[in-house]
Amino acid sequence: MEFLLYEPTKEARMPSELTKENVRIQKFKPKLFNLYSQYESDRSFRISLFRIYTYVLTRGNVKIYFALGENAQIKHSAYLIPANWKYAFLDEHEANIGPCNTVE
Repeated sequence: MEFLLYEPTKEARMPSELTKENVRIQKFKPKLFNLYSQYESDRSFRISLFRIYTYVLTRGNVKIYFALGENAQIKHSAYLIPANWKYAFLDEHEANIGPCNTVE
């Protein structure tokens, strides 16, 4: 799998602890009775409800990508939601990316 990783310039004055060498991208496909990956510790009702919603909306085709840093801690997550009736403007092989979340 290929991925892009933004590397800030010195002008941005933003230190980055994520580099291509120490980041691993992990794909997770939630199911009705397995809503969370092994890397997640936050298991709130709101997240569970959203994952059930996206699972039903996409007929089980939603995917979540995690950028894992050191000690397999989640640094970033992004949903990949394929075309469905809610996103009717998308073609068959297109997808909506989001919601996305980056740890501070």
